[in-house]
Amino acid sequence: MGEPKESQIKLRVGYFVKMFPRLSETFVLNEILELERQGVEVVIFSIKKSNEGRFHPQLSELKARVFYLDDLDPKKWSNWLRPQWDVLGDRKDNIWKLLDEELSRSDKSRTDYIWWGAWAAAEVLRLNLSHLH
Repeated sequence: MGEPKESQIKLRVGYFVKMFPRLSETFVLNEILELERQGVEVVIFSIKKSNEGRFHPQLSELKARVFYLDDLDPKKWSNWLRPQWDVLGDRKDNIWKLLDEELSRSDKSRTDYIWWGAWAAAEVLRLNLSHLH
């Protein structure tokens, strides 16, 4: 049978955004919808849930799975990261190094982002995403 041709491999794209959905980001929504129409699987990682009351009507067409990182309570990181931890392989050393550097600073405000980033990286690997945007 052989390897599948490049044109037969399903493209999987992860989008990282600050907040989703946003009325002001018409371009991003249209781009994702077009990718989906072309058969691309899209996964969205959003740091925050939208606090806007109005949304694009086209949002109802969206098939993409959306992960909201702020749903992951940083104080309980071991609960939600533990199942993903092994997926990270030797990348775990880099995560510990980043955390060590951050914790040695007087301002530790970025630790939440490091935990969220580790979880998102594991999801990217687990979902076998081929591109990140």
